[in-house]
Amino acid sequence: MMFTFCKEPRETGLARVTQTPLTQIKSAKKICGYIKPPSKLHNDTQWSIQISIVDADDRNGWRWIFLKKRFDLETEARDWLKSRHESLCNKYVIHTFDD
Repeated sequence: MMFTFCKEPRETGLARVTQTPLTQIKSAKKICGYIKPPSKLHNDTQWSIQISIVDADDRNGWRWIFLKKRFDLETEARDWLKSRHESLCNKYVIHTFDD
């Protein structure tokens, strides 16, 4: 099953000042990761990707992995993930979160 993407809704009021909306990465219509936008707070100027994977050694049974690849645009991150879907699924067991 391919990855799909969905923007998270933006906060309202003062919370919106510091918040930058994440893009959800979904597999089988369940969240499995995020595309994170650049952050002025952390001097990060590029988009990054984090995905949850199954990890039997972890007490929760899953953990986050943060991919080293960085992107100038969100669309580049989406396209890269779509093109690497099969290799990621072969290397890791993707963990999804129930809504």
